[in-house]
Amino acid sequence: MPTLKQLAARRIRVRGRVQGVGFRPSVHRLATALKLHGWVCNDADGVLIHVEGPDADVESFARRLQAHVPSAAHIEAIVQETATCDYLDDFQIRVSPSIRSVSLTAHVPADRGICVDCRAEVLDSHDRRCGHAFASCTQCGPRYTILQEMPYERDGTSMHGFLMCRACRVEFENPDDRRFHAEPIACPACGPRLRFEDAEQAIAGDWHSILAAAQALRLGRIVALKGLGGYQLLVRADDDRAVMHLRQRKHRPSKPFAVMVRSIEEAERMAHISLAESKLLLDPANPIVLLQSRTAIATAVAPGLTRIGVLLPTTPLHLLLLTQIDFPVVATSGNQSEEPIAIDTKGRETLKTIADAFLDHDRPIVRRVDDSVVRLIDDHPIQIRLARGFAPCVLPALERWAASRACEIPPILALGGQQKTALALWTGAQAILTQHLGDMDHPEARLAFSQAVAELSGLYRSEPRIHAADFHPDYHTTRYAQAARLSFLQVQHHHAHAVAGMVEYDLLDRDVIGVIFDGTGFGLDGTVWGGEILRASINEFQRIASLDLFALPGGEAAIHEPNRIALSLLAPTVGSTGIPTWLLDRLGFTKVRAHTLLRMIARQVNSPQTSSAGRLFDGVAALLLNVHQVSYEGEAALFLENAVDPTVESAYSIPIRLDQAGIRRGDWRPMIQQVINDIVNNVPVGTCAAKFHNALAALSATVAASSGISDVVLGGGCFQNGYLLSRTRVLLEKLGKSVHAPSRIPMNDGGLSVGQLAVAMARCNKQ
Repeated sequence: MPTLKQLAARRIRVRGRVQGVGFRPSVHRLATALKLHGWVCNDADGVLIHVEGPDADVESFARRLQAHVPSAAHIEAIVQETATCDYLDDFQIRVSPSIRSVSLTAHVPADRGICVDCRAEVLDSHDRRCGHAFASCTQCGPRYTILQEMPYERDGTSMHGFLMCRACRVEFENPDDRRFHAEPIACPACGPRLRFEDAEQAIAGDWHSILAAAQALRLGRIVALKGLGGYQLLVRADDDRAVMHLRQRKHRPSKPFAVMVRSIEEAERMAHISLAESKLLLDPANPIVLLQSRTAIATAVAPGLTRIGVLLPTTPLHLLLLTQIDFPVVATSGNQSEEPIAIDTKGRETLKTIADAFLDHDRPIVRRVDDSVVRLIDDHPIQIRLARGFAPCVLPALERWAASRACEIPPILALGGQQKTALALWTGAQAILTQHLGDMDHPEARLAFSQAVAELSGLYRSEPRIHAADFHPDYHTTRYAQAARLSFLQVQHHHAHAVAGMVEYDLLDRDVIGVIFDGTGFGLDGTVWGGEILRASINEFQRIASLDLFALPGGEAAIHEPNRIALSLLAPTVGSTGIPTWLLDRLGFTKVRAHTLLRMIARQVNSPQTSSAGRLFDGVAALLLNVHQVSYEGEAALFLENAVDPTVESAYSIPIRLDQAGIRRGDWRPMIQQVINDIVNNVPVGTCAAKFHNALAALSATVAASSGISDVVLGGGCFQNGYLLSRTRVLLEKLGKSVHAPSRIPMNDGGLSVGQLAVAMARCNKQ
């Protein structure tokens, strides 16, 4: 045995994703294996360890620590210092100190889908957790959605009201158990309870509630299930009538629904799945993955599309329900159209006009979080909607950039845009992107937005001193910032998109070419931008190229009626009086109606000018596919991508001219004429759709080729189009360009706040 003088002690600070991932139990096991004494705890900065024992063993502990961590953990930094030996008798996991007055630098843990071990237990008739809908361990279960405060401890979650039974307490305190210090631990004896309710009956008891919900689904009824981050609406996905019933009640005519299946094998019967896509489906984040459909589901699930969103069971509750039925289920957000997801009694009331039955539980949801949506493009996962499992998303490149500055940058909150809103926060030490909060068109969505802002400041213990928002004066987020009585910075929409990509790829020290194709962004010249190629840095941008302008007759109405946009494209191409009757018929216009719209365009009455690539997609889809009306933004573009023949190499012509401001303009009129010619000549639609996509990719490459800048960032919602992204990447890489398409940060407006935050931080640094 070593003498007292031979003992050594160290304090070890570990930063990164180290709370809510089983890190403390892992540290405990390593220390006890080496017969060391001390303690470990969560705190405001991450994890703090005190370890003491023979010098060689302490050194071995420090050396082995980084390799001896759970798979879900990610260490960003380990800092060690010599400590005073306290001559402790054992190694303990200590209760975390209060940090209510301390700014948070520890990473907030994300929710994780059910793990293999918990899955096996709830299906094992001999296990005490058989049929337990709330099983979890250190590797899976709720985190962010039940978290009230950090550090991550049971008393700071909505599980604090469920007292552990004796058996769970034994597991919680046993270092050899995988539930050792698993904060949401529970079992059928002490955990949350299920309840089923419909118009005829109310059933208490977990298993009976699940059986009743399964029977309701068999009958084609709509079940509102209280999930991890909010209610979900479920209905059988193999029954067109049942799915259409859900669409009618939810007022969602055609936007695709996601489908939940019990296993990866069932998913493979429904869709073509590559190895990389299979890994995404099985990822602990448990996202919805967009896959190429086979058969076996109702056509009403994703009308007119060949891709469907598929996910595996998120929680034991979902798994247990699916084991009682032999069909996949639609699993969509539990909300009225444009309202936030229901998470409580008030929200539940709004679902009574949609759902036939409810499968509830009594564990409070602290934070509404929707399902994440991911698509694989060129073997890269692309975040379509960043939410459960991925949020909150840490932005390490922005943290490193801030740390390298000479002056301290005050806390900043970036508010995003009007659609697909998410928040981005700089606390003074930590930069993060929140979960998807939805669109800001509905009053209830705006209220939920305000609540999310308050929750974020409370969770991270950081009061913003500056707000960053978009230039658009009518965005709710912009008005919110203006009314908040804080310093207020505005960032141009497409500059923010470009910088968001720079943040992801750590390009903040250089200029890039940003190819930003989207639907709507307020331009500095008073027009609606959306087909932009920028020279951008974190500080500023220059608009070097853009699509030629065209009118949106009726403004917002044109977004919902793409045939209006097609008419606007035809007028300058063939002349207002030269549009043939057959084309008007194809677009669904009478001569009188067409004449009225053309006069609006000519007189510039409620016909804003735009350079939007998204709206160009809409107009061409109307011409090629007879898409006259859509029920959600991007629907026409999805149909056009769906139609592409990927073997076609040719492209329509978009010649470039220089305007008076020195901006290169992509003239789309020759392309529209070629589209008309191809329609006349009965060229296959797949060929025409491919030539259109190829034209936009070629335009991007032509402009980038002459820039002299090697890094190209792609951004904006149009680049969620797999064919357009792939084609553009190929052409740019042939020119020797390094192409950066954001993967972790959404390319759509869900990533807008990241760019706003970075630009605002740069401006503060210059002051």
